[in-house]
Amino acid sequence: MNLLQPFAGLHGDRDAGATVLAIVLVHQLRQWDVGVTSIFAPLASNSSPMSTLYDAIQSSLLCAPASVVLESGEHAWSGEALDHWVGLYAAALQSLGLQPGDRVAVQIEKSAENVALYLAVLRAGGIYVPLNTGYVARELEYFFGDAAPKICVAAPERVEELAAIARSCGVAHCLTLGADGGGTLPQIVLAQSTPAPPVARAANNLAVICYTSGTTGRSKGAMISHANLLANAQTLVRAWGFTARDVLLHALPLYHIHGLFVALHCALLSRARILLLPKFDTTTVLASLACFFF
Repeated sequence: MNLLQPFAGLHGDRDAGATVLAIVLVHQLRQWDVGVTSIFAPLASNSSPMSTLYDAIQSSLLCAPASVVLESGEHAWSGEALDHWVGLYAAALQSLGLQPGDRVAVQIEKSAENVALYLAVLRAGGIYVPLNTGYVARELEYFFGDAAPKICVAAPERVEELAAIARSCGVAHCLTLGADGGGTLPQIVLAQSTPAPPVARAANNLAVICYTSGTTGRSKGAMISHANLLANAQTLVRAWGFTARDVLLHALPLYHIHGLFVALHCALLSRARILLLPKFDTTTVLASLACFFF
């Protein structure tokens, strides 16, 4: 089958193209030979059960510490380097007083630093609250008031607006993180000398609060546990046959359920290489595909 045949006719529909192309773009195509029963069967014996999502991700990263797991632009991180970087971000968050169970609200542009921040919140025992970059002040007031975050991280160009909302909602710290990796949070990260060790959490502890779209009513915070996310990712890794030989072309936003959970978790748990694109762009995506398929 022609790899690009399913995408015919999508050139003029950016959203449809982005969704279809970014769902699963892996280096090695396979035949779909997994039955319904086997999809939900336990993972292979080399994937031991872990109590939290971060436990499982860290174990995967350190199984082959020298292998590249994340690429963004001209930069690349091995499993060991990413784990170290995440530990420094976790230490920075803890230096601000983050305690297990505290919420961290994030409205920033996609970047490798965004990936590190997400994993660091989990590592520090916090609860990650991703917010669509398109949300306006009125919506953010509701989310901050409802989630009661201890820390918020904003894009530098919006920090004044978010800081005012954060203060009115009792948020202790409002920091910045730009798409270029700069900002007040990375400055605190650079000041850390030792990565923070993972904080012990139970499988049923919350990992993320994701707000629904609010299409039929006011947005609701969906409370998602470590066990929820880990079971979902392990099932998909098995169903889709992800391995360390695969390459994922990541073109979805990191506030998006599929971009943040499905794509990242499947790749990280299987030690597949992630090529992180800042956004979906037809020319860039097709050029990237050509590097691996043609």
